[in-house]
Amino acid sequence: YLNPGTFTATGPGGSEVGGFTSSITIPSSLNWTNQAAITDVTRSSGQTVTWTGGDPNGTVLITGSSASGTAADSVGASFNCIAKSTDNTFTIPAQVLLALPASVTVQGVPTGVLSVGQSGAPKSFTASGIDIGYMLYTNLAAKTLNYK
Repeated sequence: YLNPGTFTATGPGGSEVGGFTSSITIPSSLNWTNQAAITDVTRSSGQTVTWTGGDPNGTVLITGSSASGTAADSVGASFNCIAKSTDNTFTIPAQVLLALPASVTVQGVPTGVLSVGQSGAPKSFTASGIDIGYMLYTNLAAKTLNYK
């Protein structure tokens, strides 16, 4: 919900942490170009994701998770992969996807999620009462799907 540009956060401070001001620059969002084409993921085949745009000096975050079973015996797992923004493509290895359980569908909604986006490098700031503070942004597009 933050538009590209400079974003400034100001904390007025309180009894335990002093006031602070910190700014970050949020780049244009990247576009996950094959999002609509990915409906199910065959774990043993790997999965390629593609994108355009974003911060040319930044990184792309590719995350996923899956859950399987019933509430009483549910298991789940997740993964995080990072690629250079300028690569414009990344294949999640089958080895990573096979560590996820096959997802199930609960009331018509798959229990698998795949997200692609970008996250900025943390920018540190100081305030009395804390050792160090960080400000960063994350912008992800996500979709539910089945991991088979």
